[in-house]
Amino acid sequence: MKYKFLFIKLFLLASFISVSAQQLSEKKQSRIIAEVEAAFQDNLKAGQNLDADKLSESVDDSPGAGHILNGVFFTSFDPVLQQTRSNMQGLKSLQYEIKNKRITVLSKNTAVAAVSGKAVAESTSGQKFTNSFAWTFVYRKTGDQWKVIHSHQSVPR
Repeated sequence: MKYKFLFIKLFLLASFISVSAQQLSEKKQSRIIAEVEAAFQDNLKAGQNLDADKLSESVDDSPGAGHILNGVFFTSFDPVLQQTRSNMQGLKSLQYEIKNKRITVLSKNTAVAAVSGKAVAESTSGQKFTNSFAWTFVYRKTGDQWKVIHSHQSVPR
C-alpha cells in the first residue's frame, strides 16, 4: 500500500511537471483563444443553420475520447450526430443565447470551452420552446484546424 501511494504521488508530480512544461506566452494563449473562439462560432452557426453535416466536420473522433449527451456516454460522435439530425428535422429555426463562456488553453494544441445558455427553437408547426444548456468541448489542433475531440452536452434542471 505504501508503494502504491508513492507511485501515485510520483505519477501526479510527473503529470504536473509535463503540464508546467507547456507554459505559453500571453500572446500565444490569446491567439489560441481567438482561434478556438472562431471554431466555436462556426459550430454555433452550423447549429443555428440546422446543418448537422457541418457540425460533424468540426469533430475528430480519432482519439476515442467519447461524447456525453444528457448523461449518456457514446464512444463515437455518430450516435450524437444521428440524434442531432433527428432533433433538427422538426425545427424551423434555432437560436442560441450564450450566457457564460470560458475558453481555457491547456497546451499549444489543446483547449477547453465551457459554455452555458439557452436555446430558443421554433418547430415546423410553429410551436416555440426554450431549453437551457451546458456544454463542454475539448478542442485539439489538427493541422491548421481546431476540432472537437470530446463533448459533454446537457440540459440543466
